[in-house]
Order: sequence, then C-alpha cells, then structure tokens
Amino acid sequence: TRRSSDLPKGVDGLTNLTFGLAQDGDSNAIADKGDADFKLYYNGNIKGKDSLVMTVAGGYLNFNGTADVYKELKVEEGATLEGEAEYTIYDENNDENDTENVAGNGQFINEGTLAPGNGIGTITIDGYYTQGENGKLLIDFDSEQNDKLIVTEEAKLDGTIAFKPLNAYVQGEKKIAIDNILEADAGFADTLKSEIVSPTLTVTENDDGYVISRKENAYTPYALGGTEMQIAQLLNMNSEKAVGDAQNIYAALDSSAVDGSGITSALGQMNPTIYGNGALAIMDAHNLLSGFAANGRYSSRSTAQDAEGWRNVAIPYGSYLDQHNSKGSYTNHHSGVLLAMERTLDNGLTMGYHGAINHQSTSDDKGSRMRGEGLYVGAQASYAPEKWQGWQVFGLARLGIEQQRLDRNVSFNGYEGKSDSDGHRSEEHTSELQSPRYLVCRLLLEK
Repeated sequence: TRRSSDLPKGVDGLTNLTFGLAQDGDSNAIADKGDADFKLYYNGNIKGKDSLVMTVAGGYLNFNGTADVYKELKVEEGATLEGEAEYTIYDENNDENDTENVAGNGQFINEGTLAPGNGIGTITIDGYYTQGENGKLLIDFDSEQNDKLIVTEEAKLDGTIAFKPLNAYVQGEKKIAIDNILEADAGFADTLKSEIVSPTLTVTENDDGYVISRKENAYTPYALGGTEMQIAQLLNMNSEKAVGDAQNIYAALDSSAVDGSGITSALGQMNPTIYGNGALAIMDAHNLLSGFAANGRYSSRSTAQDAEGWRNVAIPYGSYLDQHNSKGSYTNHHSGVLLAMERTLDNGLTMGYHGAINHQSTSDDKGSRMRGEGLYVGAQASYAPEKWQGWQVFGLARLGIEQQRLDRNVSFNGYEGKSDSDGHRSEEHTSELQSPRYLVCRLLLEK
C-alpha cells in the first residue's frame, strides 16, 4: 500500500470508477457531466480499498453486493444509487508508521438519491455519511416494515428524507421511528425536509420520527366526474375500514403515479357502466322484438293461412350497435330467432302469440364484457274495425328469463382484479349477477 505522499508530484495513484457520465458526439465521456438516461444493474463485488474512488455521476445504478473503495464514494446531484449493498470506505491511517488503509475512515457523500434495497432492504456504510442539501434518502415502506440505512460512523443529514409506499395499506396513521430508518450516530440539519412519493398520502414529523396518513378527500381530485366521482367518494368514505382485497386496491392507488393519472385510470376501470350498457342493450332487444310482433310488421293478410286462419312465421334477426361518447364507448350485438303466429277475425280483432330466443353480447372500452341468452314468450293483439277508418289499438305482453355472464377486468399499478359472474333466476341457483325475469307490456293507439 502506498500513500499519496509517496508518489511523484502531481500523481495521486488513484483509479476513478465513475458511473453515468455523459458522452460527446464521438462517444467519449464528458468529465463532470452526468447522463440522466444512464441505467445499469450490477450484482457482484467491487474491490479497490487502496486506490479505487467510486462516483455515480448521473442516471441510475442498481448495485447489489459489497464494495471496498478508497477515500470517497459520491452520488452526484441528479444521480440515483439503489440496491442491497455493503460499502466499506477506506482511508489512510493517522499513524505515519502504519501504511495500511483503515476501513471506515472514508466518506460516503450523497448529493443525489440513495435508495436502500430492491423493495424493502438495507444499505450498510462502514464509514462516514454526509447528505448534502440536494441529497435525498429514499425509504420504501409497506404495511409492516421499511428500508434502513446503517452507518458505522457519524451521519450528517441535510436535504430530504422521502418515503415511498410499496403495496402498503395505510389505515389511520402509520408511524415510522427515525431509529428504524437510520442506525447511526446522526446529526440532522434544521433544513432537513420530508416528503412522500404518493398522490394520496402525506407525511408529517413527530418527536420519534414520521407519521404517514391519508389526505382528506384523497381520491376525488382525480375523478373526471359523474359516476367516477361517486366511486372516488366511496373510496374516501371507506379508506379507513377496508378489508380483504379492498386493502390491495387502496395500496395500489396510494402507490401510483404522483400526478394522480393512475387513479384516474383506475376509477375509469371501476366504473360499472357495463351494467347500464347491458341494461340498455336488453331494452333495445325488447324494442326490436316488439317491433316484429306488431300487427303487420312480420306478416300480412296475404300470408298463407292454415285451415283455421292462423298465419305462422319464423324470423331470424341480428343487430349491431357501436356507441361512442365523451364518457366512454361500448358495442353490442343481438342475434336470435322469433317465432310467431296470429289470425284476424271478421270483427277486426287480430290476435296471436310469439316466442323468441335471443343472444346478446355487450363490451365496453374498459375491457368488460357481458354475454347472455334470453328466452321469451308473449301474446299480441290489435283491434282495427273498418268503421275506425284506419285507427287501431295494439297491445302486447311478454314474459322472459335471461342468463347473463359478466367478465370484468381491473388492472392498474400492479393490481389485477377480475370478476367472473354467472347469474340467472331459477329455483336452484342465485349468484352475484342477477338477471331478472322480464315482463314487457305495451299499448298503442295509432293510425
């Protein structure tokens, strides 16, 4: 081992290991300029306790392992160092007669962002830790634990301690003691700040450390209005008493993008418009069938009749609807067959019966789909005596039973929710999605 004083004048004998330098047009590194787009993942060890100075100049370095470096390890402003690692920083012995460098005598200087662990984890520094006014210590936390920084020597912190939720459901208040964040002989600048990487949570300081809680009306600022605003209000109301999978929903929302765009997307996916669109589609099917069943719409008096004057008809049908508006879009199609019979009496009374089998499929722009089948039977009649001069009274009644199957998907910020419901009305089975029996009645006076 050689001291710098033993080397020729102007030669320090050190090797600079620098990550994240910017490049010029010839792909040469530009000294003292970081590359914000740099990204490297390295699992292994770095050995250079006598001559290697390490710097993260820009971008992102994820290092997992042990690093033995000389004198100084520095994270520059705008750079991020993350991972599960142990850093031992050596420096010269104060004893001139002992040329061996000593572990823990060197400096770890953070002017960028230091993030312990990959998820929840620990960084250990055998040496001194100094965090400047631009430095940030980023602490991940979940519902039970959090990151930790261990420093064997003195730690001086300015800048920011930031918190980032990882699948953490915060019920009421979550308290994180400073001793659970930093294990060191620590000193804190009066200008040290705290912040949280979340659109819905807030952090405050107390005597022991920090308190994380949910903002009042946390979700409504990101609702686009209408039904989504109502969903956001329900989320606000139930945020402190969620159970089961609902806790996972809150955890994903609270750890989404700080600008709230993830919550806006999630609220849109949670919007139950598929139910309303499905109901509108069912009404459309009944309007279609009623139109077919109306006197003269599917047959005429010239249609072949049997011996008793009955006219019989079978009509296959189909329809397609593509609906778009500012609140979303959906598509629907029907297909089926209508069977009907009727006869006309001398007094102007036309009466008959009809039945139909209908298949329906409705899907929306949020990935939800409702499919089902319906079986309907009904009767129709009209009264149009000649003396009415073209006026007639028409009426119908129809009973039906339907089975609906709903596939509804919600996916945002790592949360995946899928609802598969199969519902119908019968004596044997009743499930989450209830499709009622239908009774349709219509009475018209027209000319």
